Amino acid sequence: MASLKSEISMSVVIPVYNKADRLEECVESVLGQTANKASFEIILVDDGSTDGSLSLCRNMAERHSCIRLISQTNQGVSAARNAGMKAAVGRYIMFLDADDLISPGTIQSLVSVFEKCEQDTDLITYPLQYFNPYTGSRKSHKRETWFDGDGVYDLEKYPYVAQTTMNVCIRNEQDPDAVFAYGMKMGEDQLFITERLKGKAKIGYCSKAEYIYTKDGSNASRQGNNPLYAFDDMITLYQSLLDIAQENPAMKEYAYQLILYNIDWRLRGDLLFPTFCTGDERSGKEQQLASILKRIPMLSYARSPYLSEYHKGYLLNRYILSKEEVSVSYGCERTTVSINKKYWETDKPKITITHCLESAGHLLMRGHFDCPAFILDSQPILSLCFGEKRVEVLLDSSSFEYNEAKVKTAKSYNFAIEIPTEPDRHSISYWFIAEVSRRPIERIDVALTLKRHNAFVVDGTALFRKCMLQVSGDNLIIHRKRIASTALLFAKKAMEDRSFLVKRLLVSMLMMRRRKQRVWLYVDLPASPTKGNALIQFLHDIEKDDGIERYYISNCGEQLEKEHPVLLGHVVKCETVEHVFLSLKAEIIFASYVESFTYRPMSQSTYDGLGDYAGKQELIYLQHGVLHARMPWYISYDRLLFDKIVISTQLEATNLTHRYCFPDSSIIYSGMPRFDMISVENIRPKKKILFAPSWRAYLVAGKASRRTAVDDLLISSSFYRGVKTFVSRLIEERLLEKWGFSLEIKLHPNFSCYKHLFVFDNDNVSLSSEQILESDYAVVITDYSSYAYDFVYAGCDILYFIPDYKEFKAGLNQYSELDFSLDKNEGFGPLSTNAEDAITELALVLSRTENDDIDQTVYQKRCQKFFFHHDGKNSDRLYEASQALANEKDSGSFYQEVK
Repeated sequence: MASLKSEISMSVVIPVYNKADRLEECVESVLGQTANKASFEIILVDDGSTDGSLSLCRNMAERHSCIRLISQTNQGVSAARNAGMKAAVGRYIMFLDADDLISPGTIQSLVSVFEKCEQDTDLITYPLQYFNPYTGSRKSHKRETWFDGDGVYDLEKYPYVAQTTMNVCIRNEQDPDAVFAYGMKMGEDQLFITERLKGKAKIGYCSKAEYIYTKDGSNASRQGNNPLYAFDDMITLYQSLLDIAQENPAMKEYAYQLILYNIDWRLRGDLLFPTFCTGDERSGKEQQLASILKRIPMLSYARSPYLSEYHKGYLLNRYILSKEEVSVSYGCERTTVSINKKYWETDKPKITITHCLESAGHLLMRGHFDCPAFILDSQPILSLCFGEKRVEVLLDSSSFEYNEAKVKTAKSYNFAIEIPTEPDRHSISYWFIAEVSRRPIERIDVALTLKRHNAFVVDGTALFRKCMLQVSGDNLIIHRKRIASTALLFAKKAMEDRSFLVKRLLVSMLMMRRRKQRVWLYVDLPASPTKGNALIQFLHDIEKDDGIERYYISNCGEQLEKEHPVLLGHVVKCETVEHVFLSLKAEIIFASYVESFTYRPMSQSTYDGLGDYAGKQELIYLQHGVLHARMPWYISYDRLLFDKIVISTQLEATNLTHRYCFPDSSIIYSGMPRFDMISVENIRPKKKILFAPSWRAYLVAGKASRRTAVDDLLISSSFYRGVKTFVSRLIEERLLEKWGFSLEIKLHPNFSCYKHLFVFDNDNVSLSSEQILESDYAVVITDYSSYAYDFVYAGCDILYFIPDYKEFKAGLNQYSELDFSLDKNEGFGPLSTNAEDAITELALVLSRTENDDIDQTVYQKRCQKFFFHHDGKNSDRLYEASQALANEKDSGSFYQEVK
């Protein structure tokens, strides 16, 4: 159909739904165009907003003759864009979301370019910039690298463009069939764009326009892209793209690469697989995905510029290679995978050294051995050579199998070796060799990417107190320290970082002044005054007369010193110069959180310039209570900087060694200090119920240091609706009065912004205080929160209530599995996923509490056997274990000695 003839060159369609806070800035970016206002129109389509956006649209339309307003009931973004296109009178149409912007010359540039290439393409695109409003930073989209100036690009020749976003402009053909798919909530934009491209298989590009996409950290788009909500749309999109490839063979590779572009970000973001369902439903959906990915040729995977090399190997192995003959050849420059005479060339094997500590005349070295092709091959045999000697290096499983994903997308192998520093020799070289099923690996790259060390590190060289470690090609070379080399490295670092010498001078002065001081450091979450594991251990240890100076890291010093006078003079503010010095000086650091700023208050770069000041040091991870959220891609021995981890149960011991790569020698079996604070005396609890749900990452906004409420988001969630129904039913049916109980609700600190939504008009229901006594409660209702273990320890009856169980399984709260099951075979109480079942289970427990003669339940017996220790002496044991660590001359028992 011919283009519409009009004096208006461009119609800008802006769908609006609850964007009152950003809408004016968006519209102003259009009104501020260099193009004559008479040459363009703005069509605002309000899609049933409830936040005042409609009123704002009316005001702007009244003030500016170029703005037209369409108001409709809420039907979704596709319907809003379709309404805008139908009303548009411009020769061309472009789209703008209500929280995004365009640069001043965008309309003029787009019209100019489209007029020149109108016969060759049906759609042109232009640069997209990701904009962070908090930092002001901008980042170009990866697809921009495929364009080299204004013009028309043949998609058969340039299949990697992957036009997925709405920074596009089309001819206004008033074609009733060229619309956004109404039924799709995700992917409708990609399908619309690809449908516009399929006729000519060409895309236009305008370099002087700019779409500014606001990326403000909101999780709304991520939540909408979760397979729980988007899996069917995802399959529909991919199937439609394959259909387009069949219609026009010139679009085939473009369609394949567009699907793989989507697969890439979904795999990285844990948004690909339907984890929210199980059984036949899960199998069916997995098969739908597999049937699509199996239709993409092996070479399309191999050529994809978006998939990482490890993800290519993973997808090929999962979807393509089930019946193929595969052979792998490890060459000097590349690894070649041959599949039925088709070839994928990928990276050669690489050793990454992440930990290296000088201790008792040895270098204690840890790292991992990887290659994208390992997933298609047998386990390699790795050896370390020096002189005429060759020692096989023991390989173990590595959490780096979770390569940029929350599923195992690679084969990776850990190693830990202990190499003598050879102080009597000028230098000694070590090199790695390997083979796979008797096929030699011709060359192994070695990277010194140190995260944990006690050296001065710059440009692949680590300068320890007695030696220097250097990577040269594929060799590890240990030198005796040389003045000239040392001076050169210091000079290089000083040129890169002007503050480097000042930092070293400050630390040197503090080290000299307090050189005989022995220091232990304790840190929970510095912004919180709550009594965490580290504070409990500090209060225990400060009473010891052992000559050790102890400091607690906190930004709440004044409040804590009032509560615990023994802290006077022992509280240090987080990330201060004093904290930096103490983090280097300390023999032992107890930390309750994995966030490194709490125990290493400096960037990796700063630490690299100061690491040689650190002496023999043990970092001890206290965690919160009992580690049970399955996140091996985040909390694993080879990812953390910790040397030791404190545990309280056999569950942790088994999981840490089997799933999280912790050697048994790294585990302290003392029990967690916090459990010493819980009374286990045989005291009848009060007739109180505690409801203590965990927080939900998908139901708050903002950074970790300060969570922000989004009331509408919470109120509309399955979680809140389930909780409100549960509490309302308790009140309506007077169950609390019937059994003489009261209910307290204790929100996680990250959910404290929602306290106003958990207030109920009933004397028997209230919010709990910050500090509670676990033994006061007869019954505790929780979900997947590790807080449950405090009450398991105290002997309370436990009920699990997860009204948003599907959302949990979908991974909306960062993880979707626990290291133990909440079912009746492993859990400590019955599990309910709706309010009605939770009420039923609670009524059963409350009725049972009235009968003192009733036998213990299976759950109660399980609770009594769960913890190693129930004697209130966990802090004593941890103190003794820590003293032994501080007094050990060598801490390399876990490392394989190389002789």
